[in-house]
Amino acid sequence: MGDKFEGFKWGPGLASRRFNATGVVSAALLVLSVWWITSSHTRDSADPAVTVRIRPNERMVTKPEVHGTAESFGSFEGSVRYIGTPPVPSVLARKGDPTVKDSECLVDDELLDESLIVHGDAEQGVQNVFVYLQEAPIGYNPLPVPTAPVVLAMEGCQFRPHALAIRCGQTLLAKWNDPLPHNLRFRTNRNRDPTSPIIKSLQEEPYQFHKSERQPMGIFCDLHMFMSAYFLPLDHPYVAITDKTGNFRIDSLPTGKHRFCIWHERPGFLEKNLEIEVRAGETTERILSFAAERFVRQAAKSE
Repeated sequence: MGDKFEGFKWGPGLASRRFNATGVVSAALLVLSVWWITSSHTRDSADPAVTVRIRPNERMVTKPEVHGTAESFGSFEGSVRYIGTPPVPSVLARKGDPTVKDSECLVDDELLDESLIVHGDAEQGVQNVFVYLQEAPIGYNPLPVPTAPVVLAMEGCQFRPHALAIRCGQTLLAKWNDPLPHNLRFRTNRNRDPTSPIIKSLQEEPYQFHKSERQPMGIFCDLHMFMSAYFLPLDHPYVAITDKTGNFRIDSLPTGKHRFCIWHERPGFLEKNLEIEVRAGETTERILSFAAERFVRQAAKSE
């Protein structure tokens, strides 16, 4: 064949012509150049310019960690108060009552209902109210999970404390301090529901929960039906439980607006979207007052 192509055809009238390789390449380049110029002109005149913007995932944006400076974070504190005449706590069991299992182990003569504890002063603060964010703030870089366990004790046929919060992956250490058997039954939505066997006194059992719950979950003893407590696993530290005077405080909150949940075991959610603005280096204060009818006991719900 040499340096020529045999039988190359370009239209019906050129069947017998031959072109060398250099001529074919030159012609092809000329055709491509003409096509590119005309198509570019058409494209520029017919279609407007298109700008593509990639929006970053906000949760992946790097922001200061929770242990940053005062210029990055603030605090939220306040009080939950009861409006109206507080009810008198009912008696769940009396010491020595033969109709109540293990009543001789009660610490006090009467075991009172702890589902609603209102402080006796003029402000009427409500104890054991959970104030928390359901989800970690955008840009939150989690601190290491605390290595120290959260302790739940069984003493005098009561759980101590009655309300507690725990980080996901942190150990909940259950302690059997009573001289009688108890078991533990956890009622959760997103986590596996562990139930302990019946365990006698002076023993310990660790538990862990790896998923956040959207609301506090119940803890019960199947041997003593009057025993109950509530706990909340979260994947961040932004939670507080009101003390005996109804006060709470949450520190190291990233600046900006946050939506808090206010939850109590009787009614469930008192607030689901309480908007609070946190300013750098400042403490945002809020008094949260609720009428007596808001604390009517509701049936358990899954949220």
